[in-house]
Amino acid sequence: ATAKIRSTIDGSLVLSADPDDLSATTAMRFDVDGSEAMRINNSGWLGIAKTDPQYKLDVDGTGRFLKSNNASNLILETIDTDSDAGPVLELFRNPSQAGVDNDSLGEIHFTGLNDASEISRFAEIVSRIVDASDGTEDGRLGINVKKDGVDVSVLNANMSNGEVVINDNSNDIDFRVESDGKTHAFFVDAANDQVKIGNVVGAGGDEGNAALSVVGTSTTRVADFDRPTTTANNHVCNFYSNVGGTNTINAVIEASGDLENTNNRYTGLSDERLKQDIVDASSQWDDIKALQVRKYRFI
Repeated sequence: ATAKIRSTIDGSLVLSADPDDLSATTAMRFDVDGSEAMRINNSGWLGIAKTDPQYKLDVDGTGRFLKSNNASNLILETIDTDSDAGPVLELFRNPSQAGVDNDSLGEIHFTGLNDASEISRFAEIVSRIVDASDGTEDGRLGINVKKDGVDVSVLNANMSNGEVVINDNSNDIDFRVESDGKTHAFFVDAANDQVKIGNVVGAGGDEGNAALSVVGTSTTRVADFDRPTTTANNHVCNFYSNVGGTNTINAVIEASGDLENTNNRYTGLSDERLKQDIVDASSQWDDIKALQVRKYRFI
């Protein structure tokens, strides 16, 4: 025979007070080609390629029934031709009462052995109900990874406050985005509380200590600022400081190109490229002598 189903007594026979009743705890074995392929033990737990399942579903990925040791242990397959009918794995939290805030919806743990042969959870995906109110439900999904022996939140999507936070709890973990030509197209330096675009260590000198450092290339501009407005005095860029008051605007660049600061307004630039018919002027000595020069102190 190439396949066999075997039932064995896994426990003691018990004779009840009624002489016609005889009960026993049994286990079911499913053999393929003379070797055990699956077992349901006396606790009702199912083991695939496991003779002693330790969980309700216990799958051994190293068994002889896999094509190779690197093959998938579990595959969910659908042959429905509907474009919206892909395989679905659902974790359903079904309590005896209605759902409440902060209920756990489920977790996926990634465990392995450390060098002391101890089972350690190296990473996990967790989900919770944040707000169970009907019609305004909020959820949370988090990814935690072990760092220096401690679980660290590397991503926390909490819809109760509408935030997706990377490096929650302010750990010393950098965040980096690569482009085709740059390994650090966008880089958050956690230890130094800096954001850097287009570079790793800053442009050099004091610029390397800036909260925001942006570096272009020899063939590209560093940055473009565009406010699509037709109103000349609309601000394109504001500069703030605590000089003169908390978060005071001390300088602005307007849509017209004018620059205004707390001391003056600069509306014209003497640029040779904007002029024509340039010739030497006659003597302006008398005009220069008529200029009034004043000295003063700021109030």
